[in-house]
Amino acid sequence: MPAPKMILDKRIQTNISLCKKSNGTKINLQRAAQNIVELQRGLTGKRSLVGNAYMQQAASLQAYLLYYWPVSYAQTVAALQREPRFFEAVKKIADQGAARPIRILDLGSGPAPACCALADLAQGRGEQNLRFEFFLYDSSGDALSLGKRILESAFPKTARVETNVCNFENASKPKNDATGTGSKTKNAAAFLGGKKYDFIIASHSLNELWKNEKKRGEKVEAFLSAVCDQLEDGGLLLLTEPALLATSRALIEARDWLVQNGMRVVSPCLCPQAPCPALENPNATCHYQFDWEMPQIVADLARLAGLNRADVKMTYFVFEKSAYDSLGQDSNLLQAQEAAGPDFRLANASALVVSEPMLNKAGRIRYVLCDGKSRFTLSAKNGDPLASAQSFFALKRYDKIAIQNAQVRSQNGEPLSLGIGEDTRIFID
Repeated sequence: MPAPKMILDKRIQTNISLCKKSNGTKINLQRAAQNIVELQRGLTGKRSLVGNAYMQQAASLQAYLLYYWPVSYAQTVAALQREPRFFEAVKKIADQGAARPIRILDLGSGPAPACCALADLAQGRGEQNLRFEFFLYDSSGDALSLGKRILESAFPKTARVETNVCNFENASKPKNDATGTGSKTKNAAAFLGGKKYDFIIASHSLNELWKNEKKRGEKVEAFLSAVCDQLEDGGLLLLTEPALLATSRALIEARDWLVQNGMRVVSPCLCPQAPCPALENPNATCHYQFDWEMPQIVADLARLAGLNRADVKMTYFVFEKSAYDSLGQDSNLLQAQEAAGPDFRLANASALVVSEPMLNKAGRIRYVLCDGKSRFTLSAKNGDPLASAQSFFALKRYDKIAIQNAQVRSQNGEPLSLGIGEDTRIFID
């Protein structure tokens, strides 16, 4: 398939062109950078913009389109290209024939970076002329209008785009048209129109719902329940949130609820059970971090705004709606480890790297790992040649590894700590 960056660069050029057409003037990068700083401050810290209609402001919408749109696009690609079930689901739909479009629901879509990325990834890997039906829901009619133009430009003659202005907190039932006009109803589940979707996305949108409400968790659960009812069997749900402590932990709590209510988390978790071990420590979280080759306009704006975009962070989960037990086949890994006994499980594990490398006072580099049931550490003396030969010091977040014959450095009431010894072997998936 074409390199993801090549496709993203093409999409960005379209976005720049749309910005120029919207105001008839050349883009002022300095002014755009100032708007990005204001937007960034409003979405972090006290998060004063969260839940407000900031996408209805032309300056904020342009700043989002030029700077955050490419980031959200890259996040969606990074999450889905790691999951084989995504490509299996695309192939299954494609095998049904050209008359069958892929139906994608984007909740809190903004100008549609996430579903554009999903469709680009599906189109590229499948090497087929796929058809798409996009259903965009957002509180901003301006953002929806822009997203519609982007998708119709990206997938000419193969896409149908439906936009719906919708306030999820008020259980709006939108009028299905391209103008973004909405009418309200008391039926909380009716806002999705009773359709079934192959893929449902909520990218950086759940955290903006029911801000500061005491029963927020219950309302999010009811919302997700209605959403999952509209997912086809075998369909996938992608939830992405900022990698802030509060937003990340809130998404992990939503993950646990979904797993306990029949959804199967297939990525990034190795053993999709609940509760997630990260919630045992109130200061712990779980997020993905990856390097990327910044598009030129993002690099220019980051420099002018004094922001760091050398890497991208997010918390995400991919769920599958399946008739199988919510633990799924991946639970075999955990069951095998448990059946082998505690001594074997301690020294032989399959786990996900969930931290950066950390140097302690004793001169050891350690990582936090998660095997789906607990979190523990794996360490080696800084510069150890055996560890270096196995690429230990090059491990990154969400690398999947298998460990054999690790040294048990501590347990018995303390957090488990493993070390690399002469007989230890690491295998990176």
